[in-house]
Amino acid sequence: MEVDIDEAKADLSRLLEPVALGEEVTIAEAGKPVAKLVPLGGRQNRFLGSAKGEFTVPDDFHDPLPKELAEGANMAETEIIFSLQESFEGGFEARALGHPIFTKAESMDELREMVREAVRCHFDPRSVPKTLRLEVF
Repeated sequence: MEVDIDEAKADLSRLLEPVALGEEVTIAEAGKPVAKLVPLGGRQNRFLGSAKGEFTVPDDFHDPLPKELAEGANMAETEIIFSLQESFEGGFEARALGHPIFTKAESMDELREMVREAVRCHFDPRSVPKTLRLEVF
């Protein structure tokens, strides 16, 4: 689909609907393409458990990183990645990669807050990582 820039300015939210379904929208100015709206690589159809059975998580997946890797990446000062999965008892659980932090909650909103609180409890206030990332594995 191709639209004029004036139409794109006036009705961007309507143009995002076909993009969310996988279609690309080209924006043109005076008949010349100048930009393209594209879907984000398959993320619109992801849901917990959608990759079940496609790979095996190694036994040491949650083990802390070797000290030389963690220090070299300076991860403790900038970012913590949490693996997120559905809990067998219901709800969700998150486990930090490279840190002994684990928490559970009934909803995603509650889990986000529980992760923030667990990180605040684990780190000295001066060394709390700036970025917390929840990834579905």
